[in-house]
Order: sequence, then C-alpha cells, then structure tokens
Amino acid sequence: MVYARGPIEGLPEAFASRKERFAELDALQPGWLVELRERGDTVDAVFFSPAGERAGAFAAARRAALQWKQRAGA
Repeated sequence: MVYARGPIEGLPEAFASRKERFAELDALQPGWLVELRERGDTVDAVFFSPAGERAGAFAAARRAALQWKQRAGA
C-alpha cells in the first residue's frame, strides 16, 4: 500500500501530478477518496465515492461523478 484510502487532497507530494489530475473528481462531486496500491513496478489508483462505494479506476470514478453532477442539476 502506497497511500491508504484517504482524500485526494491528502496525496503525498511524490504524486503531485496525479493529485492535480484527480482533483477534477472533487470539483464534480466533493468527497471522493483514493487508495494507491503497488502492483509490480506500477502504482494503481482505486477510487471510492463519497458514499464509500468502490468505483475502481479513474475513468469509472469520473463517469460516476459526472452522472452525480447531472442528477444534481449543477
């Protein structure tokens, strides 16, 4: 485990570029959580909705956040 499940804004400085990219989720729907896991030579990001549901990869989390924003009428 590189970064235990926590807020996107709490990502370590070593992951600053990911933090900037992932911030879009919180802009769409506040409260997203991310977990960074080592997988061989790579680090995978797994996202969890503000309700605590596992969304998976960034693309899936972004789709979920966009759908939430559309339903909210924002």
